[in-house]
Amino acid sequence: HKYGYTPSQIAVIITIGGFVGVIAQTFFINPLFKRFGEMRVILVNLIFAAFGMIGILFVDSFSMILFVSMIFFTATSLLRPAVNTLVSKLAGEEQGFAAGMITAYMSLGNMIGPALAGIMFDVNITYPYLMGTFLLLLCFVIAFFWSKRSSELLGELE
Repeated sequence: HKYGYTPSQIAVIITIGGFVGVIAQTFFINPLFKRFGEMRVILVNLIFAAFGMIGILFVDSFSMILFVSMIFFTATSLLRPAVNTLVSKLAGEEQGFAAGMITAYMSLGNMIGPALAGIMFDVNITYPYLMGTFLLLLCFVIAFFWSKRSSELLGELE
């Protein structure tokens, strides 16, 4: 809306971003898990997604929007399997329940997120991006402190 892009240009951004995300999931997710672990992958990609989202507000050419969008799409495409894998590992024998809860919360987010973003967009074009960035950074803080607390508890148990 801000730059007057056509539906075709928007489709190119989403398609290329999605393609890069699929490539990242296919070739990089397992090596990243093995080298850094799921929690570090989550933390790093929450930061990259936040910077990608806020970066959209500061770029003004199609090629830069495409680049920043690819960062965002790649980060979010790596987040989902990392969260699913971590929750699955933590769930133990309750993996089915945990997977169901993840799906339920994702569905809830897919319903509420776009509606809330649309309302905010009508007020000010930058608000959805600012709110998305805030939520990603809030998730980072929560995950960071949870991981620190969990590792301290595990250290005490050993």
